Amino acid sequence: MPIRHTIKYPLNPCLHAAQHKVENALQRLKRLRRIARHCEKTKAAAMGFVHLAATLAWLR
Repeated sequence: MPIRHTIKYPLNPCLHAAQHKVENALQRLKRLRRIARHCEKTKAAAMGFVHLAATLAWLR
């Protein structure tokens, strides 16, 4: 059985911080059940709700 070695890439702290912020923002949007379940019938209605939710999250 061959031995597998993992390659560890250097961590860029600025890139990691930016990625963390994006992941947290998406997680806050996912907490809203309408987005998680895709309740809207049209793409325009769904995107409108996403924009509204993102705006409300940004204002907090």
